Amino acid sequence: MSTATYKQFGDPYPHPPRTAAITLDAIKAAYEEANPDDFEDFLKAAKCHVLNGIHEAFFRNWPLADPLKRSCTFSIDSSGTTIYNGALLLLDRMKSTINFP
Repeated sequence: MSTATYKQFGDPYPHPPRTAAITLDAIKAAYEEANPDDFEDFLKAAKCHVLNGIHEAFFRNWPLADPLKRSCTFSIDSSGTTIYNGALLLLDRMKSTINFP
């Protein structure tokens, strides 16, 4: 996922990743420009920040909601062993946010 819009697909510029923080910051900026109770004004402000009109993201309080922070990839080394990159980091984050018995 990136901050590229459909018009920018295929251009040579490496667009930064779209993180939960970027989306939440954009929502905050739209809030500063328009009242979300006034849908038409808020929608105009939201579109200026490449948002679709959402004024309260469902994932705003989820500690593991950012896909870029929890992605796990895998590779197979020369011996055929599968190596999961990021899986241990994900488990560590989960342990720190969830109380396991």
